[in-house]
Amino acid sequence: MKKIILILALLMLTVTSYGQFSKWSVSGEYGNQMIGDKTAIQGDQFNHFGLGLRYNVSEIVGVGLTGGYDNTTLFEEYKDATYGPEYDFEYGRVNLEGYINTFKWLDVYSKRFTVLLHAGPGVSFMNGDDYKQTVLNFRGGATLLFKLTNRLALTGDFSTTSNVNQTMKLDGSGESVNTGINSNVSNTSIGLTFYLGKKSKLPHADWYVKPDVIPVINNLTEIVNNTSPTTIIREEANCDCEIIPSEFVFFKHDEDVPSDTDGQGYKNAIFKIFKYLIDNPNSTLTIRGYASPTSSSDEYNMDLSNRRAKEITKKFVAMGISKDRIKAEYFGKDKKYDTEFVHDVARRVELIVKK
Repeated sequence: MKKIILILALLMLTVTSYGQFSKWSVSGEYGNQMIGDKTAIQGDQFNHFGLGLRYNVSEIVGVGLTGGYDNTTLFEEYKDATYGPEYDFEYGRVNLEGYINTFKWLDVYSKRFTVLLHAGPGVSFMNGDDYKQTVLNFRGGATLLFKLTNRLALTGDFSTTSNVNQTMKLDGSGESVNTGINSNVSNTSIGLTFYLGKKSKLPHADWYVKPDVIPVINNLTEIVNNTSPTTIIREEANCDCEIIPSEFVFFKHDEDVPSDTDGQGYKNAIFKIFKYLIDNPNSTLTIRGYASPTSSSDEYNMDLSNRRAKEITKKFVAMGISKDRIKAEYFGKDKKYDTEFVHDVARRVELIVKK
């Protein structure tokens, strides 16, 4: 029965999504506005403020509630190109918008940049000197994100809100006689996005990367029959942490790219550790690089073991594990394996997970 359960668990790993990421974010922005309905000239331009709350359904699709406020001055434009009376104008809006992460949609990978397309309906609130009106709108735009930390991103946004079925012109000079789209409010802004959630060590959906390490399980029965967790027991001063069953990644002689001589073995090892780190967001990973005790200099082998540790570290970071959770160490020659027939064991990286 235990073997059947383990086989089912392994099968589930091959078909379930690896996507565990934080989903909530809030944003704020400041910028300018371009407002008009062909009857008014705009005065002040840099007086736009915006807020947003977003929830990601997946790493590609999200939904958000956004709001904006613009305060500017409008002048009625006469036919002879002279300006009429000045009007103070306040404009507010609330929209429910859908989001698409274009980089994820197009399968483009970037550690720092991505572009979100967003659009959705809403309500606009217009307040002039001597009139008020509330109308429906539709908003669309694009947001460029630059990742600063796992918690913070810098944003640049351009959006246009189209207002429909106004009863008054924007400058309050008369009734609006047109149906359909009567005016547009365009905003160019910069701001910040803050990523929320208790799982702060997990990447947000904006930056989550599906692992390119997919477990290859060719013979489940053989795996089950030969499953025996490898545990590295080390005594460390002042450490009450629990050592979790760990894995190894092996390398060929004088190489810093993982060896694939055992099929997909090293990828399975990396995936097992990755899965544990995702399921246990408070756990950390220590990556320890070694080299075989060959005739090469100690300095060379120290550098080789460092490069091996860095190579595996890059793989975990690319899969979405924060650098803050990874400690890379290197030790050069592992003289415990000083006979040539066990040098293959010495050319390795140890993956040690701690709670």
